[in-house]
Amino acid sequence: MAVCIIHDFEDLLACPFEGFFFAREYVVVHSDCDHAMEASVKKQLLRDAIGRSQCDCLVMTQAEARARFLETIDSPDEEIDLAEACLWISAEANEGLTPEPYCEKLDGLAESVRAEIEPTTSVADRTALLNEHLFLEHGYRGNENEYYDPQNSYLDCVIDRKTGIPISLAILWMSVAQRVGIPAYGVGFPGHFLVGVETDPAIFVDAFSAVVLTAQDCEERLRAIAGDEVKFSPAMLAPSTRRQTLARVLRNLKQIHIRSSNFADAVACIDRILALDPDNPNELRDRGVLHRSLECWSFAREDLERFVEIAPTSPDVKNIELILDELRVRTAHIH
Repeated sequence: MAVCIIHDFEDLLACPFEGFFFAREYVVVHSDCDHAMEASVKKQLLRDAIGRSQCDCLVMTQAEARARFLETIDSPDEEIDLAEACLWISAEANEGLTPEPYCEKLDGLAESVRAEIEPTTSVADRTALLNEHLFLEHGYRGNENEYYDPQNSYLDCVIDRKTGIPISLAILWMSVAQRVGIPAYGVGFPGHFLVGVETDPAIFVDAFSAVVLTAQDCEERLRAIAGDEVKFSPAMLAPSTRRQTLARVLRNLKQIHIRSSNFADAVACIDRILALDPDNPNELRDRGVLHRSLECWSFAREDLERFVEIAPTSPDVKNIELILDELRVRTAHIH
C-alpha cells in the first residue's frame, strides 16, 4: 500500500498519484496541515472523484483511521481492545474523531461504579451495580424506534446519545465491566448479542433491554422468537472472540449501507471484515458484487474469482460464473 502524506503545497505538487487517485493507494492530509490547504485538497479530490469509483481510495484521515484499526487488531485475540477498535471504525466514518476522549468517558462511567465497589463485592453484585449505573442513572437504552440508524453502530455515537443496538451497547457494557473487575465476554446469541458474565452459574446481560438472563431464560427467549424452527443449544451461549464481535459490528454496518445503496461504505466494511477473517467466501462474494455495482471491474473479477476458487460447491457459483463472464470481457483490454 502506498501512502502520500500531504503537509503543505510542496507535498501536494510532489504527490505521485494522478489526481490523488490510484487504485487502492491512499492520500492522507496530515493533521497539522492548515485549513486552506485541507479545503483545497478536498475540492480537488471531489473533482477527480466525479465519474470514478469511490472504492478506489480512502480520503484524508480515513486512511489513518484504517491503519490504526489494523494496528489495533494485529494482536492476540484476548489482547484486542474492543472499544478502541470500534472507535477507529467510527473515526473512518467521522473525520477528525480520535478514541482518547471516548476512552476517558468510559473511564468516567467506570469510576462512578467503582466508587460503590468493595474488595468483597461479588461479581453478581458488581454486575447489578453496573446495570444500575448505566441503565438507570445514565439512561443507556436500546434504540427501538430507529434500530437501523447507522449511528447505533458507532461507539462514539452510542456513548454520546446513550442509545444503540444490542452489540454496540454490549461492547459499551463490557468496556466498563473490564474497568471495574467484572469478567465478561460477548455472546453471539441468535437475535440479540448478549454479554456473558463469569459467575457460577453464568448469567447473561441483554444491554439492549437492560435485563439479566439465565441460560434457561435465553432458551425460553429463543423459543418465543423462533418457535420450533431453531433448537436451543448451549453452544449458542459460548463466548465470541473479539474478532468475531468486531466482524459482527461491521456486518451490521455493511447491511445498513447496502440497504441505503451506499455501496462504497459497504465495501469499506467488508475490507475490514476480511482483515479480521481473511478469505471469508461470503464476504469476498459480496465485495465482488458491490465492486461490480461501483464499476470497479478488475476488483470485482479478482474477488469473485477468489470466491469460486475457495467455495466451488457453493450454490451461488453458477450465478457468479455468469457475472465473471461479463467481467472478463470488460477487463480483457487491461490484461
